Amino acid sequence: MYYKFIREEKIKMKRKEYTAVNFSNADFSEPITDCKFTECSFIDADIRETKIENCMFIDCDMRGVDLSSSIISNTVFTSGSEYSLDLLGASFEIARITNSEFRKCNMAGVNMRASYFLSSEFYRVRLKDARLTSARFVNSILEDSHYSGERDFVLVHTEWRD
Repeated sequence: MYYKFIREEKIKMKRKEYTAVNFSNADFSEPITDCKFTECSFIDADIRETKIENCMFIDCDMRGVDLSSSIISNTVFTSGSEYSLDLLGASFEIARITNSEFRKCNMAGVNMRASYFLSSEFYRVRLKDARLTSARFVNSILEDSHYSGERDFVLVHTEWRD
């Protein structure tokens, strides 16, 4: 259960740690830097064109979150238990993701069209029906990840391990 509800308004991050906070449908206008989110809800949140740096998202519900055109670096999306971080139907379209990690995430139906992943890692990620047209993975690792969906993406100096 979430102990706090954030209304649909522009969000400014004032703290560095958030646990069980409901950011559903929120609109983020400021950069998100050096924050840790644990068991928070970001369902359908608008985080488009936002800079996210040095953050951790642990066991968060991020279904339908819109991260299109965002710049994400040194950030970790992870599950403490199997696939408890849910990015089902999220959008990373035209996003730039650098030195970031996705671990044990459900990313079914995620939109990563024309996004750019540099030196990022995907470990035990479900990418069923992912939209990856024109996505680029450069110097990245995809390990024990399950993929189905669009096939028009580019792997450059990237390892796909089973």
